[in-house]
Amino acid sequence: MAVGYGMVDSAYTNVVAALVVSYVVLVVVTRNLLVPIIAILSIGSTICWVIAGVILCGYEFEFFAAILTVMIVGMSVDYAVHLTRGLLC
Repeated sequence: MAVGYGMVDSAYTNVVAALVVSYVVLVVVTRNLLVPIIAILSIGSTICWVIAGVILCGYEFEFFAAILTVMIVGMSVDYAVHLTRGLLC
């Protein structure tokens, strides 16, 4: 079980790191401080909804949920970048 808890902690750490890196990259690319905040809010809300859905379905936050969370971060970052780009045009 210690490996499972370590993986969950690692998932949380990776989510926070991905949000910070995404914000920095979006600030550099867009040269705007406000628009990347909208993108980070979109990413954060997506992650919260997915984790809430997993818990509400009765699953425990274990190995598969940790992998799902990291995958959702990747997909939501891609979506948020396109959304941000659309706001700037």
